[in-house]
Amino acid sequence: MSTQWIQRQERSNRFFLRLIRFMGLSLPRRALTPLLHLITLFFYLRSVEERKSSRRYLQRVLDKPVRWWHTYQHFYTFAATLLDRIYFLTGRLQAFHIQTNNAEMVAALRKQPAQIWLGAHFGNLDAMRVLAAEYPEFHFRIVMKVEQNATLVGLLNELNPTFREMVIPFRGLGTIFEIAEALDQQMTVALLNDRVVEEAGSKNILFIDKEAPIPDSAVQLALKYQLPLVQFFPIYLGAQRYKLIFIPLSTHERTVEQILTEYMRNLETLCRRYPYNWFNFFDYWHDDAI
Repeated sequence: MSTQWIQRQERSNRFFLRLIRFMGLSLPRRALTPLLHLITLFFYLRSVEERKSSRRYLQRVLDKPVRWWHTYQHFYTFAATLLDRIYFLTGRLQAFHIQTNNAEMVAALRKQPAQIWLGAHFGNLDAMRVLAAEYPEFHFRIVMKVEQNATLVGLLNELNPTFREMVIPFRGLGTIFEIAEALDQQMTVALLNDRVVEEAGSKNILFIDKEAPIPDSAVQLALKYQLPLVQFFPIYLGAQRYKLIFIPLSTHERTVEQILTEYMRNLETLCRRYPYNWFNFFDYWHDDAI
């Protein structure tokens, strides 16, 4: 799967990220909605390829014709979650209302803290920080492709120096050893599993209406060491509201393909229910290659 969109956005968004940071550190969250619309409109008008990819995705998940305001809402949701990360990383959780029914998840963590959590480029990963604040006895690490998001990662490190300690930089197949070390230390390892990066194994899995390559190494690791596998969704509901959903993925007598199929089926269900939360603004299904 191509990484050209990630690299292009990294170059074009430096000023945007700095402006978002300034806004988040200077003003109350509720006061920023008009400014955020102006910034979103600016990037919406100049991001031709991203608009095209957004439209293609929304055509797959919406049960109505896609108009410009639908793709604009997709862009705005991404910008809103990015702004909210500033507040989450600086500990201002009181600005948000976060729904979660995590009793079952907490009980499972207490029984087995070493788990693998599979997310996606969906919603706001930093909304999960509410769990770290509420349950400091649990320890989490996040696998991230650092060099392709250098400006964003640098910004997050400046806002919260502990962010660096939580990240496992993706370094190809060698990352498995660092993940295994974290699991040995009874940590939960989270990763976003809906994009393939170089040197990562994958399986072609049906997603919405067409197969896409999905990373398989995390599932293989969970099967090999008989670790709990959980899918999570930090969903943006609008107006500073979030909803955290946790879905245990059964690994008993199942193949990697079966587990990944369930993972992508769950993601598809949530994409149809909350379509503007999925942030892959590039040719995800390689439609241009047809």
